[in-house]
Amino acid sequence: MRRRLKDFPPTSAEGTPKDPQEYYSIRLGMYAQAQGKNRYTGGIVPYDHNLVLPPPSITGGSEYVNASWVRELHGGKWWIAAQAPVPSTVHPFLSLCCAPVASPSLGAGQPKRRRVQAIVVLTRDVELRIRKADPYIPPSVGESVVHPPPESNPQGQPIKVTLLSRENLPGQVVLSKLEVNGLPVEHWCYEGWPDHGVPLTGGPLLGMIEEVDDSLSSEGTAQDGEELEGKLAIVHCSAGIGRTGTWIALCSLLRTYSLLRPVPAPTPNGPFGPSPLGTFPPLVVPPSEPAQDLVAWEVDSLRDQRTGMVQRDEQVLWVYQTL
Repeated sequence: MRRRLKDFPPTSAEGTPKDPQEYYSIRLGMYAQAQGKNRYTGGIVPYDHNLVLPPPSITGGSEYVNASWVRELHGGKWWIAAQAPVPSTVHPFLSLCCAPVASPSLGAGQPKRRRVQAIVVLTRDVELRIRKADPYIPPSVGESVVHPPPESNPQGQPIKVTLLSRENLPGQVVLSKLEVNGLPVEHWCYEGWPDHGVPLTGGPLLGMIEEVDDSLSSEGTAQDGEELEGKLAIVHCSAGIGRTGTWIALCSLLRTYSLLRPVPAPTPNGPFGPSPLGTFPPLVVPPSEPAQDLVAWEVDSLRDQRTGMVQRDEQVLWVYQTL
C-alpha cells in the first residue's frame, strides 16, 4: 500500500483522468480490501482520484482509510464521506482529526487544508444483531482509549481519545465532546436511521442537520499550516454510501434553498470537472414541472465522487419527500 499510494499521481480539474476506466478506478481500495481494510466486499470502496490520504505525520507513513473527498453540487460544502472504520483502520481514520489533511488539487475550487473537527455518525454500532460499526471512542465520560499506530508503520504516533462529555439531545441524537490527542472534536450520532431504510419522520434529522451546520460554520481551532473555512467534518454510516449520501444530498439542497448557511460558490460541473460519461441527460417532464430536477442532479454528482451514494430507491424518494 505504501508504494501504491506514493506512485498514484495527484489529480486536478485539468489533470483528472478523463478515460472512464481511469476516472472511476478503485485500484487502491481493492488492494486495501485484500488486506481486510474495508468493511464490505462488493466494490464499496473510494475512487482513486478523490481518496482521502491520512496525514503521514501522524500515521508514520502512507496508510489507507475508506473515505472520499465529496463536495455538494448545489450547496458547495466539502465533506469527507467515509465507511465506519474497521479495527485495522481506526488509527488512520482518527489521524484525520490530528493534523491538516491533504486535499485533491483542484485549483480555486479545492477544499482548504484543515483537520477534521467534527464526526457525524448515522449508524448504531449494532443493528438487528449485526455489527455495523466498531467503537473508537470511550464508553464513559472521563475515560480515555489509546489507539496504537498500524503494524505497518510502528513509527506513527499513538492516538489518545478522551470523552469529555455526552449529551442526549431530542430525536435520538447524541452529542459527544472529545479530545483527540488533546485537540477538540465533536462527535454527533443520529440513532434513528435503520440501515437500508429511512427515518420514520424527517423532523429529528433535519433538526440535527441544522445544529451540525451551525457548529461547522464556526471557525474552529487552527493549527500550523491549516487554512480555516469553517470546520471540516467526516460523515459516516456503516458502508458510507446510503445514509451518508442521503445526508450530504439533503445538506446540499437545503443550502441551495437558503435553509442552511452558504459557503463559497460551488465549482461549475462539480468539483472534479464534467464526468467522462457526459452530462446528466435532460429529463422529459410535463410543462408544469421544473425543467431541472435538482435531486437527480445532486445524486448523480455524488455518485461521480463516491460509488453508490444515496444507495436505495427509498432513500432517493425520501430526499424528495423531505424537501
